[in-house]
Amino acid sequence: MARALGRGAKRAPLPSAPGATAGLEERLAETLVRYGPYLDQCRERMRSRLPGAPLHAALRRHVEGGKLTRGLLVLLTGSSVGGEPRDLLPGAEALELLHAASLIHDDLVDGAATRRGVPALHEATGAAVALVLGDYLVLAAFGALTAGSDDPVRLQAAERLSAYACECCLGEADELLADGNTSPEEYLAIVRAKTAAPFAAAATLGVLLGGGDPGEVEAAHDFGLALGTAFQIRDDVLDLVGDPATLLPLVLVLSDGSPAVRRRARSLAQQGRRAEIVALMEHEGALAQTERIQAEHAEAALEALARFARGPDADALADVVDFAVARER
Repeated sequence: MARALGRGAKRAPLPSAPGATAGLEERLAETLVRYGPYLDQCRERMRSRLPGAPLHAALRRHVEGGKLTRGLLVLLTGSSVGGEPRDLLPGAEALELLHAASLIHDDLVDGAATRRGVPALHEATGAAVALVLGDYLVLAAFGALTAGSDDPVRLQAAERLSAYACECCLGEADELLADGNTSPEEYLAIVRAKTAAPFAAAATLGVLLGGGDPGEVEAAHDFGLALGTAFQIRDDVLDLVGDPATLLPLVLVLSDGSPAVRRRARSLAQQGRRAEIVALMEHEGALAQTERIQAEHAEAALEALARFARGPDADALADVVDFAVARER
């Protein structure tokens, strides 16, 4: 496991065997207990921004349903450079509000009927109202960072968050415009923009608000970007049936396979024949290649982590990396 990642420390290989996440889950549970009071405060801060919104009850249910993963990343990265958790809460709140907004917009784009096992917000409010409520949460996110403060660090954090949010939107647009012939390089560019940018935002804002120096801030950016990319690749492995343009193992088959293999891969994906898709990817070496790419990004995240994080929170962040690539759900 990735432990004791003080500056220059060595680490063990990433976990890969079945059941390897058991110890990780226990340690992450301990981290959640340690930061639980601050996550509760983050959730309460978000609630306090909602009473004036239309359909407040429906919006509150949507906002309260998250795990606050991005908020936790803000707290861990900021604390790992010596920041006080209470000073990091505006960043955690901002990231979670922005994430909640992105889920509303994603569900509208995808036509999803449910979110976290309950009806998606647009099912309760209608698409037009849900769109406006998503926009409301975007604006509330920036208010969480800047309202009532002239701290230049807060303003810098807001600028960085704006840049990451724009990058995420561009990644979403690129994915929607993909024609089904996405190359591995194009896939990774989309993932870095759409999925990894929010992780990079959380890590960067945490270190900024925690008082990190410019080198530590950039290391946090690199950490979040690599972590988010590895996280998305693992999602692809766990969900192999879908649009070939957006799942890395299939992207690799469609990029490197023979014409006959590419035709069969497209057909199997469209029919949702999971077992046969997996067998084809194994035969073509796409799953092994995907694991190598995932491992490269996980290692890059850990190398970046060693450039800024110290103390027990560095270990907790290393556990987050390990869990991102070993999880089974």
